[in-house]
Amino acid sequence: MLRVVQQLCEKDLLMTQVKGTYDSDFFFEHGYFHLRPSNTHFLRNVEEATQTFHNLLKELSGGGLRTAFKNKDGKIRHWGVSNFDTDDMEELWGLDGDGCATNQILYNLSRRGPEHDLIPACRKRHIPIMAYSPIEQGRLLRHAALKDIASRQDATPAQIALAWLLRQDGTIVIPKSASIARVRENRHSASVQLSDADIAALDRAFPPPKGPRPLEIL
Repeated sequence: MLRVVQQLCEKDLLMTQVKGTYDSDFFFEHGYFHLRPSNTHFLRNVEEATQTFHNLLKELSGGGLRTAFKNKDGKIRHWGVSNFDTDDMEELWGLDGDGCATNQILYNLSRRGPEHDLIPACRKRHIPIMAYSPIEQGRLLRHAALKDIASRQDATPAQIALAWLLRQDGTIVIPKSASIARVRENRHSASVQLSDADIAALDRAFPPPKGPRPLEIL
């Protein structure tokens, strides 16, 4: 597992070198749980990968970027995980995983399960949530509640869905954008100010969880 993570980082560094940089600002390892036939195997993989991330972390003092690239270690600035549920994060923190900079999860208006325990646990440790598929692969855009609020706000349904996420502390949103126009539309979401009435309407249309739910994945 150690060598796998190192090889993935080296591959990423080769791509950044082409772009004229010499280290990776951020490195993700996605979904360890699919590797674990047993809890023991999961712990071993997470422990090994966590140690590898610590070894690869960029040394910010002395040497500079070129030296960091040439050295065995010092190749990344930060590392994160993806699709880690609450119990996975608890195990990670128990394995010296406090250096984890973010947890990338499926989170949007129609997937609010993480609000019950995962998001509060991450916020307690000041770990941002990175929300992928924030408009549910486009399916949210047809919802009447989003359309109604969008018409009042002079915005698009996508902007409303993104604004709902962006209003939350410690939440990073990564919508897919295939054109400059869509990038600009997404950027404007940060300027949309949802009212208390808007939030209440969204809560009625997409109720928050009343109890724990397994982390969903796309």
